Amino acid sequence: MSHENCKNKTIEKTMKEFENKKLKQRDGKVIKDRKQAIAIALSKVEDECKLTASDYKAIELKVKSYLDPESPVSKIVLTRIIETKELIEYYLKKKKIKKKLFKKKKY
Repeated sequence: MSHENCKNKTIEKTMKEFENKKLKQRDGKVIKDRKQAIAIALSKVEDECKLTASDYKAIELKVKSYLDPESPVSKIVLTRIIETKELIEYYLKKKKIKKKLFKKKKY
């Protein structure tokens, strides 16, 4: 299952639990705040849905497209930064790039 499908199913399942008043906190209290339910759903996505190699390839294409100097980028979006960070961590684990490229320089 791809990451997007897993993410959508997990969020949908959690929000249905919230709407049916079955989503509970650790202490057993029913969650009434929609924002808290969304936060729980996103937390579940992080735990349950892992990125596959094909997902990383798709992210790499996206990152290359908005890092292209000829590409008109109007603003930096947080999701772009997160995707780039995920891609860098993936390649560091695979040892396809050197860590010293991403170390901060001391001035």
